[in-house]
Amino acid sequence: MVIGSFPLGKVAVFAVKRISTPFSKLLLHVGKHSPLFRRVVIHPPGQLYHIMETRSKMRMLHLPQPRKIPPLTDPQATRLGANILSEVFVVLIGLGLIFFELMRQMRKDKKLHNDHTEKRRSIDERLAKIDLDVERHEKEISWLKKHLNVEEFCEEFCEQKEE
Repeated sequence: MVIGSFPLGKVAVFAVKRISTPFSKLLLHVGKHSPLFRRVVIHPPGQLYHIMETRSKMRMLHLPQPRKIPPLTDPQATRLGANILSEVFVVLIGLGLIFFELMRQMRKDKKLHNDHTEKRRSIDERLAKIDLDVERHEKEISWLKKHLNVEEFCEEFCEQKEE
């Protein structure tokens, strides 16, 4: 497991697992004292899990599927439903942490992309300005060559240097 090499990750996973135990006990306690909560929230996941588990075991053993699977007793369904809901709670915490990390990473990438775009725009503006300056200087040089007749000046300068 990759998380084994990260001690802080191990601690976080252990903490989340430890949180699920009191949550499961809380669900069991509420389920024992509130029949409506037990019947509406806790029993359906427990009974559904029992039915799915029984059907899958029968399928793996290549036995015929029963038409009706006998339901679990109230204490068994309460315990199983509370355990399932506590595991769902742990999974939701994990998914929430993954979602939070993805959003944080997306904001970071977007900021980085915006910074790169701004730098690129700045460089493009500077390059356009340099292009304009080069074009202006080329025009000035051609004007100077045209009006000053540079070749004559070079010949005179070369003659003066030889003397």
